[in-house]
Amino acid sequence: MLKHESASLRFVIGATLLVGAFLGAYWARHSDGRCSRAVPQAYQLVGSANGDSKKIEQAKILLDQVLANDPKNPVALFLRGWSFQQSGRPLDAIKTYETLHPEISQLSGYAHFNEGVLLEHLRRNDESIAHYQMSIAANPALTDAWRRLISLLIRIGDIEAAKGTTLSALQAIPNDTEVLNFKAQLGIKD
Repeated sequence: MLKHESASLRFVIGATLLVGAFLGAYWARHSDGRCSRAVPQAYQLVGSANGDSKKIEQAKILLDQVLANDPKNPVALFLRGWSFQQSGRPLDAIKTYETLHPEISQLSGYAHFNEGVLLEHLRRNDESIAHYQMSIAANPALTDAWRRLISLLIRIGDIEAAKGTTLSALQAIPNDTEVLNFKAQLGIKD
């Protein structure tokens, strides 16, 4: 497994746990019926789709129903973006993530991370960097955002920015092995 595939897998697992926890909290807060049973059903479909277009289409139908009644439902928006991402539609995923409620900082941190990954694959590096930075601002403990940002900065040759970002990352996640490896690679002394 390649390093970026491993990071993507860790992200999906982390996002799945986060969305599951967030879904429970959101559902409890909106027990007046705004968060219908379609959201957890769509979550199950998207989470288990692994590229299965039938599951993704079923989830899309459920999410369309939810978003018709509650167009700012952050879980449904995140799941919609995730379903677009899984079905190979990065531009639609990016557009959907951009509509996510900004006050839901943890979830928007993951949405910005997803946007950064998609934009990086599209070689839109400046936009990718900005989204990784927004992801970190929303959720400083999101290790994969730090790692991908540092890696991208190194890859595009912005070594000074990579060094500064590595030092900042060490403040937020001081014992992260990959960030410590970047520190050594960049020749940053204690």
